Amino acid sequence: MEDVRSSVLLSVAALVVVFASRAAADGGGRAESVAVGAGRLWTTVVDRIVSVDPGSGRPAGHAIRTGTYGATIAVTDQTGWQLQPHSLVAVDLPSRRVRLRVGLGQASYALAAGYGAVWVPSFDSDVLTKIDAATGERRWRKRVPHSPQAVAVGDGSVWLASLGRWHSVHGGVVVPDGPGIVLRLDPRSGTVRARIEVGRGPRAVAVGGGAVWILNGQGIGADGTVDRIDPRTNRVAASVRVPHWPAAIAAGRRYTWVVGSPKSAGGVVTRIDLRTNRSVTRRIPRSWIPAGVALAAGGVWVADPGVAQLIRLDPHTLKVTARVGFPVD
Repeated sequence: MEDVRSSVLLSVAALVVVFASRAAADGGGRAESVAVGAGRLWTTVVDRIVSVDPGSGRPAGHAIRTGTYGATIAVTDQTGWQLQPHSLVAVDLPSRRVRLRVGLGQASYALAAGYGAVWVPSFDSDVLTKIDAATGERRWRKRVPHSPQAVAVGDGSVWLASLGRWHSVHGGVVVPDGPGIVLRLDPRSGTVRARIEVGRGPRAVAVGGGAVWILNGQGIGADGTVDRIDPRTNRVAASVRVPHWPAAIAAGRRYTWVVGSPKSAGGVVTRIDLRTNRSVTRRIPRSWIPAGVALAAGGVWVADPGVAQLIRLDPHTLKVTARVGFPVD
């Protein structure tokens, strides 16, 4: 795909989307995560969600106002989910209207959608909540290992990663005290099918390529690794080192992808070959603090709130092929 250099200006009341080689960050609220669903890419812009055609790199319709400042999203074929720490909003994508608002009752910072439900772990209360995707009703809450960080669905299961025991230093910075814990749960009953010990500081989960991938990078002293779990044996089959301070992970058929900012300023992408478990890392030009990564239309899309952009990478050359910017209105 050629670099996108044109710009599109919407009305003053609507979102301004600029396609350029550079976009100014506004201190938060834009491109803080990225999700794939309904044939599009989705990201957040303050109290809205916005879609992009992953093939052309162009906006796909106007931004959808949710009235919720939430940086975490998940998307299925018909619904976009936006998580604010204490509430969950469902947007009907065909009509582009909010159809549900669900109060959570506890702070939550991660979610996954699938198997007819939305799965929301609470870091504060150590529970996983199953919410019916159609009605917004809570189906059950399950106690889980201490400080759940991330959740994903796939291979007929729900996969939940928790820090386990930890302590804090320097004004609340997390320091893991031991290995992390991954639970494999039955999506209907919540029954634990397996309990798997992984590296220190799990912070993200991805399912794909016949494996479950755990990104360990949360807190001081975290391992800085990706653990590959074989769902046939429920065991860690390999552990691959990645640069310091990894942030997000996505899994495809041939590669698994990790983004992060090892020096807390300047993004990198790591590509892990599923056949060999070997990795290669490259700097992402004009990236600051990548926070999300997703795969769509043959490209690797990185969400970077530090520069308020979605950045498309070629999976083979690892070069930037497009940028979608979300500057200050």
